Amino acid sequence: MTGRNEKVLSIRSAPKPSHGRDSRPISPTVDAGCAASAEGDLELIAMMRAGFPDVRWTLEETVTEGDTAAARFTMRGTHQGEFFGILASGKTISVQAMNFY
Repeated sequence: MTGRNEKVLSIRSAPKPSHGRDSRPISPTVDAGCAASAEGDLELIAMMRAGFPDVRWTLEETVTEGDTAAARFTMRGTHQGEFFGILASGKTISVQAMNFY
């Protein structure tokens, strides 16, 4: 396979998130007021650190094409503080996400 077929296969084979029997969404929607900017990024990091003080991100893969870049990463942490109104549970999380720039 070459070109586009490899990209489609890569996207389709990405691991799907799993959250056991919990029917809540895997991650809450971030308020639309959180601007896509350095300040917005810092606000999001502060919010994550409040609920998950040991949060860490691991860059798994980057892909660039033209003037677009994609970064796939895994976020891990322990729920030790209130997060979106949910009290600390002591549970660990592992979430994969992808950002496009």
